[in-house]
Amino acid sequence: MASMSSTTTGQAISDQILKLMEKSQLDPSKLCCLTIDGEPSMTGGTNGFTKKFLDTIGSQEIVVNHCIIQQERLCTKVLDFTGVMTSVVQCVNYIRARGLNHRQFKSFSEELDSGYPDVVHFSAVCWLSRAATQKRFWNLRKEIGSFMINKQQDAAYLNDDDWLNDTAFLTSHNIFQI
Repeated sequence: MASMSSTTTGQAISDQILKLMEKSQLDPSKLCCLTIDGEPSMTGGTNGFTKKFLDTIGSQEIVVNHCIIQQERLCTKVLDFTGVMTSVVQCVNYIRARGLNHRQFKSFSEELDSGYPDVVHFSAVCWLSRAATQKRFWNLRKEIGSFMINKQQDAAYLNDDDWLNDTAFLTSHNIFQI
């Protein structure tokens, strides 16, 4: 580990890593993988650390990976999580906002012995609410689907594999930076 006291350009990071490897007597030819974050100073194709470092050690056989946190962050940019959360909130609000619907859903959920007595109400004020709402919705998705069909409400997204995959990913990774 080393502190960077001045700039953190790709070249400066590469120089620092090479100094550390030399000090620790690490042979660059034995290096097989680099794990980096998604910062431009690390990934830049011309001046990023990866390019500068690999050019210096003369190896292009090294596998370069983004760390898992960055992979999840990158997925949030590619997948349509805004659409997922919008559908979930609309559905939950339909159930919770009307007293009759809410009572009927609770009774329906109890009849099916779903293990969850109710959906979690979403509040935009409380950021933890997003995670709780999403998780409970996922756990009750079959019951919610049946209920919405009985109420003649559009819940076609509950049969859309892409939407379900996005929802499962969002729920399991608690990625709520939408």
